[in-house]
Amino acid sequence: MKILAIITDTFRELLVRKTLIGFLVFNVLGLVGIAIFVNTGSIASVATNQKQTMTPELYEKIAEMFEVAVMSIFYIVLIFISIFSTASVIPSVLEKGTIDLYLSKPLARWELLFGKILGSVLVVAANVGVFMLGAWIILSIRLGTWNTGFIEAAPVLLFAFIVLYSIVVVFNVITRSSAVGIIVTYVHFMIISSALANRDKVFSFTDNKFWRGVIDWVYYLLPQSAEQSHMASAFIMHNDITTWYPIWASSIFAVVMFALAGWMFQKKDF
Repeated sequence: MKILAIITDTFRELLVRKTLIGFLVFNVLGLVGIAIFVNTGSIASVATNQKQTMTPELYEKIAEMFEVAVMSIFYIVLIFISIFSTASVIPSVLEKGTIDLYLSKPLARWELLFGKILGSVLVVAANVGVFMLGAWIILSIRLGTWNTGFIEAAPVLLFAFIVLYSIVVVFNVITRSSAVGIIVTYVHFMIISSALANRDKVFSFTDNKFWRGVIDWVYYLLPQSAEQSHMASAFIMHNDITTWYPIWASSIFAVVMFALAGWMFQKKDF
């Protein structure tokens, strides 16, 4: 019940900060943009003029490619907006006066921290669910094919956020600020993860086994955000998932990071 109260408090906080309204505006604008996109240009031509000239299998593959494009754009925008919007939740708790008020209540520190984390995750989950469901309905109606793989990709997107959010939370607790966590997460998401996913190209420039080993270890230790996007695409395209490593390895990473944040929060002197 205590954690539920903290989750509710987090929802209220994000509502006061207009974060929930911002997510709503983002969903509306995004879905309107998709509706305009699928009714103009090449996708509209395929859906109306060329569908009859294609085999059902070919048309479904083309429709799935359009859905992958929508998901890929949303994946990037989702991470940026969600991290930015929720990164201040923990630092706001750690402000002088606010943390004193919380700790004066019969509330364990871990309940406070993980209640705030769960509240943030549930807000983002609602945003992901609303957008993906709305986009799926719009695309399915316009294209005339109801691809459930698009909906199946939604949990992967939410999972990717949770893993990256674990990095933010650790830096939140360490610095009592949101800026460092946001920067580190964005750098990993936009640069490091993509570079590590394509490390074979880097290896082509060197035969040094030591540095190859170092890069491999870094790849295995850090979250595989780029691969998670590819897995979401595989669900949409109904391709076989060759490995679940990006999921279970990133799960271990997130658990360790959240546990580290909880330990530091428990030991921190306020």
